Amino acid sequence: MSNLESGNGDESAAQSVAKALKICFSLLVVALIAAILYYISESFFKVKESQQGIVLRFGKIMQKDGQATRGKGLTLTLPYPIHEKILIDTGRPQNVEMANFWLSSLLKDDKGEDITPPILTPGIDGYHLTSEGFIMHSKWTVRYTINNAVAYSERFYDSSQPRGQENRMNEVIGMLLQRGVTRASAGLNMETVWKDVNKDFVESVRKIVQADLDELQTGVRIETIFTEVAAPRQAQASFEAVTRAEEETSRNLAETEGQASRLLSQARVEESSQISSANAEKLTKVSKIAAEMEVFNKLYPEYKKDPEQFMKLYYQNRIQEIIAQVDDKIIVDKKNQRELRIDLKPPTTRKGEKSQ
Repeated sequence: MSNLESGNGDESAAQSVAKALKICFSLLVVALIAAILYYISESFFKVKESQQGIVLRFGKIMQKDGQATRGKGLTLTLPYPIHEKILIDTGRPQNVEMANFWLSSLLKDDKGEDITPPILTPGIDGYHLTSEGFIMHSKWTVRYTINNAVAYSERFYDSSQPRGQENRMNEVIGMLLQRGVTRASAGLNMETVWKDVNKDFVESVRKIVQADLDELQTGVRIETIFTEVAAPRQAQASFEAVTRAEEETSRNLAETEGQASRLLSQARVEESSQISSANAEKLTKVSKIAAEMEVFNKLYPEYKKDPEQFMKLYYQNRIQEIIAQVDDKIIVDKKNQRELRIDLKPPTTRKGEKSQ
């Protein structure tokens, strides 16, 4: 009886072990399939249109067809740590804002109204100095793109924090921007910083920041810089008065120049019209003189032969031409005070009348 019970116990134990082994095998198969799927997913490297991809083999850039970067599409690689894949966003502009040189908020009095403090508060009010030592305030926005993915990855990219690249780049540009604004402002006078802020001042800052980025070989290009410049609050009213006066002067000058332009255009039109009329009259008179000269050249040899006879014939011809243009001829008898009207043309040719 005891041997029978012992045999049954061994059989149950064997079944339990077999079941456990089966479960372990199933889990192992699932784990193996998951590992294979993970391997396959990690082997494909997808690069979007606005990105450039870089593949590292044991930390060294792996080139393909002589190119260090990968363009849009899929690339087959080996999983980490054999291959490391880096995606650099080169097609999307990124912005950095910096207000270290801007004014702090105004103080409030007991009634809640703004109060202009008599002096700037160190550590709170930001400012930069011009070449004359004047205080100016400004805030900036820099738009940049990554134009060299290899330089950017070698000098700046941190594989341990792949999602924090933009923040670190923004910090670097922010620090370089502070340096650039300080240097550019110190090299320009107050009038240039205040009036030509979007020309000389911004361009000077852009050149300084871009030169520093190139020196650091970050692979970053500054696209655009926007800024807003303000005078110290204590002198704001004076600056605004000067600005209004200059705007009024510019407006009056523009109106004067516009009026002068209109008068000049009108004078040119009149000049052109008079010249055209004079040229037309000139052509008419020249043509008339040429025609008379032609007639004279034809008649002059006849005149030289017999001047008296020529004058008689010429007189008769002119009289006939005059009579040919007259509808009626009137003969006046002064003695008897009578008039004789002679109709020289038929009714069909009389002026102002129709034929019957």
